[in-house]
Amino acid sequence: MNQATVERVPFGLVGEFVGFILNKQDQPRGLRLMWLGQEVMIKVAKYLRNDRYDGWIPGMQVEVWGTQKFSKKKTHIKYNANRMLLRSPIAQVVPVCESIVPIASTPKPAIIKVCGKPDCMKQGGKALCKTLDKALSSGEWDPSIQIQFTGCMGKCSQGPNLVVMPDKKRYSNVTAQDIPKVLSQHFSANETA
Repeated sequence: MNQATVERVPFGLVGEFVGFILNKQDQPRGLRLMWLGQEVMIKVAKYLRNDRYDGWIPGMQVEVWGTQKFSKKKTHIKYNANRMLLRSPIAQVVPVCESIVPIASTPKPAIIKVCGKPDCMKQGGKALCKTLDKALSSGEWDPSIQIQFTGCMGKCSQGPNLVVMPDKKRYSNVTAQDIPKVLSQHFSANETA
């Protein structure tokens, strides 16, 4: 059986909130946004789903960052969000990026890779991800910084673990209180904040 090669590239967009994608228990697992005149379905990372949807009404603008997957034939694109920011209601949709940009064209992407394995998540990884998302969504840091989940980093007993790219600096036993220090060590604060 011949499978098409899947490519992953980062995306960032601002769209108009239409509604939620619900799971079997009628809980939100994703967003439906209007972007560039079409409805886009975006799956939201699990750590962003709880208690994040109070006060959402159709027409509000949502800024979303994550990765998109598509086949070589580019017949279908799947969007996975790892950061999002709710904006005030504005009728006009303002796209952040209008085309797919290959990773190779981005010189040194700013990525925080977090171990997504259960051992690290149980040792404080969930709180770590929530704190990272909150800090990055505050507007204090460059909005292009991404959060990505990885497989095991080989130090499960010292979890949670993360790696900051492009510096390739590894951190173990990271707590939510360590996040401001880690961010300030590797990234400059946003000048508009």
